[in-house]
Formats: sequence, C-alpha cells, structure tokens
Amino acid sequence: FDDVHFTKYGDYQIARALFGELLTNERLSRFLSPCRVGEITYVDALFQPRVSFASGPPEHPERVCPITLVRTENIEQQTGEYPGWTAYAPKDAGRPAEMDFLLRRSELHNPAPSRNEYDVFFYPRIPPQGAVFVFAVDAGGERPLFGMKKNIDDGAWTGVMEKYGFRLPLEGEDIRLRVKLNGRAQLWSPAGGFFYYGYDKHPGF
Repeated sequence: FDDVHFTKYGDYQIARALFGELLTNERLSRFLSPCRVGEITYVDALFQPRVSFASGPPEHPERVCPITLVRTENIEQQTGEYPGWTAYAPKDAGRPAEMDFLLRRSELHNPAPSRNEYDVFFYPRIPPQGAVFVFAVDAGGERPLFGMKKNIDDGAWTGVMEKYGFRLPLEGEDIRLRVKLNGRAQLWSPAGGFFYYGYDKHPGF
C-alpha cells in the first residue's frame, strides 16, 4: 500500500483519539448539552472506507446507480491492481477520452434531492497534469457538473479509491452524463458499477 493509504488511516486514528477526549471534556459537554452528541462508534462509521482499507480494498458500495454505459471514445480497461475493481483510462493519453452514461431518474430509489450534499458518487483518480470532468448532456450541449484537475507535476496521484460527488440536474427523466478523462486520469469501477448513491458520508475518502 502507498503512503496516501497510511496517511488516511493515521487521520482516522487521530480523529478517533481526539473525539474520545472531547467526549470527556466537562465544559464542552455542558456547552453541547442541548445537542445530540454521537458515540465514539460515529467516528468508526464516518471513516469506514479508510478503516477497511487497512486490511484490503474497501467493500463495494451498496447502492449502485441504475446507469447504462452507452458510448465510449478512446477508452481502455485496466485490471489486476485490486481484485473486483476495473480502471478505465484513455487509450491514447495525448487526447481526451469520453464515456457517456444514461440514467433514468425514476429508477433511483431516492430520485428527490437527498439530505446528503451530493446525489451520486464516483471514483476518479487523477495524475499530475490530468483531469476528470462530468457533464450533463442535452439539446443545449454540455453543462458542467463536476471538475477536478491537477496542474502540479509532483509525481503524485490523488488517493487510491477516493470517492467524489456531484448533484444531478433537477429536470428531466433521462439524464445523460459524460465523463471526460484527460492525460492518464482514470475512472474506477467496483464490481462493474460506475456511480453510487445513498451515502451519509462526505466524499473525498
């Protein structure tokens, strides 16, 4: 495993220790008395993807978006690094790669905006000088929903299996999403899925 993995597991250990100390602070307890304060197990649940990664890749997300891959351009599959996971990346890193998906809103279990900050999550991975963009595509063209670019050439990729989220368009039954991968950027797919929902956790794990 790489240094990013151990750094994140260390974050979890620090957060758990600090949360436990704060729970025993009488002054803070009085200040927070009108509020419901979680148990120490809340930290375990919040950091679960990082904790499970300590002994292997995180478990596959439970709720897979019912989405269909309908078009690809300049895409190749890369397998073997982690069992059950497939990475999709540009076949020719010198030009952008595209993946188009069709999502039917009525097939989602929670089609209305959820209490989460984001509607859906996915697993991009970005190298130096790489980028990942997600667009909603309709008759008016492409509308940006998500973008992440790494301009610093420091030799480091974004973390393994980090998840990121975005909001879906508010209108339309059929939602067409376009993922663009620049450079050597990747879209990771656990167990054949691409987008997921139903998380109570903030993305960026």
